[in-house]
Amino acid sequence: MKLNRNKVLIKIGKFPKESYHCALLTVNTVKEAIKKYRKKDVKG
Repeated sequence: MKLNRNKVLIKIGKFPKESYHCALLTVNTVKEAIKKYRKKDVKG
């Protein structure tokens, strides 16, 4: 959950600015998937 937009962009390095949104959508998607998994696991 420590993943964030800045970390992703730093790791990517050179990347077309017009494509940043694609990389950043990944951060949000992964975080949401983790939240849903944790909720499901707690309800278990």
